[in-house]
Amino acid sequence: MEYEAVIFDLFGTLVKGAWEGMYQRSFEEMAGCVGADGAALRRAWSAPDVLHRRATGALATPQACVRCVCDRLHLATA
Repeated sequence: MEYEAVIFDLFGTLVKGAWEGMYQRSFEEMAGCVGADGAALRRAWSAPDVLHRRATGALATPQACVRCVCDRLHLATA
């Protein structure tokens, strides 16, 4: 079978629902690791300025993203 295109949809950007439960659990797990409230962490992760920095590569690694969100929530990072 030949394919004409491949679509990557990370984090529910294009299609909502299928991964929403897993996506929410990832925030709960991350929040537990850094000592934050899951809802607060998700809001900080999705804040417009953080989204912009993630989308433009200013936060180039997952670790940089987590540090940024922890800083926003006034949490200590290693």
